[in-house]
Amino acid sequence: MTPGSNRNLLRRVLHGNDGKTRATYRVVLAFVAFFASLLAGQLLISVAGLPVSLPVGAVSTMCSLLVMTVLFYGIWVRRLDRRPLEGYGIALSLSDLGQFVTGLVVTVSGIGLWYLFWIATGWMSVDVVLSYEEGSLALATLLIFVLTVADAAVQELAFLGLIFTNSIEGIQSRITDETTAGIGGLTVTGLFFIAFHFLLGAGAAGFLPPLQAAVFLFVVLVYFVAVYTYTGSLTAAIGAHAALNYSNFLFGWKQLGDTAPYALPEVLVVTGSTPLTDVIGPLPLAGLLLSFGLLALFPRTPVGESDAGRVLPDHS
Repeated sequence: MTPGSNRNLLRRVLHGNDGKTRATYRVVLAFVAFFASLLAGQLLISVAGLPVSLPVGAVSTMCSLLVMTVLFYGIWVRRLDRRPLEGYGIALSLSDLGQFVTGLVVTVSGIGLWYLFWIATGWMSVDVVLSYEEGSLALATLLIFVLTVADAAVQELAFLGLIFTNSIEGIQSRITDETTAGIGGLTVTGLFFIAFHFLLGAGAAGFLPPLQAAVFLFVVLVYFVAVYTYTGSLTAAIGAHAALNYSNFLFGWKQLGDTAPYALPEVLVVTGSTPLTDVIGPLPLAGLLLSFGLLALFPRTPVGESDAGRVLPDHS
């Protein structure tokens, strides 16, 4: 085949005869591009020989995220998806900032209430960890917050902004029922979300048994999708994601008898075991239910009615 015929074949596979990028291929390509660009960012760190200890580790990881963002969104959005930011659920407005804070606050509050309940009932205890010098602890706390927000933004733009929305679009091209399409989109996104964490050994996949980690990751994704669809804003989901990751830093969990924390070096270490530990593991999944209960106190703004656009993009 000639180079020209190869290009025409690729164009037909990706765009079809009508010139529109097919949702099925957008989903697969989004994940491949996302994962490849993440590996490229990590490769930059290893080649440059940047240290991984805090707080420099946070800076080097930010460099990785920057490379990832340029490669992924610079190539993907400009060459394939071509939606404006509003199409991903971002309006770059004050309301976006408010939605981000809402997602952040309700998630931290729900998880915090979960811990406080068990601490108050005597099942858990909390210890202050001063593993850093006073100045570097404050700096590390700030840098990790910035890092968790950046990481959450990159992931949610990929998993919710691209994979979730394009999955729904692809399913609705064959099945018109919105509920079925939503469940299908959630399932597809969940599989990619779980695969991403297992391939990197990141998050719960790095310390929980495989089945428990998969269940945890899927439940977490359901929570992020629920926040996204309830508020109508992707920035609310970014805030929720950042809050969950940051709570692992602020409230590092140790099961009774463990000697090493699961997460990054913590500020507070919660120790003990609850009656639910054997069922849901040493992670505050029930706290996410409390978080969504708090979110339900706010008026619902379905995606498509907020400043941030709609779930289903128009590629015409």
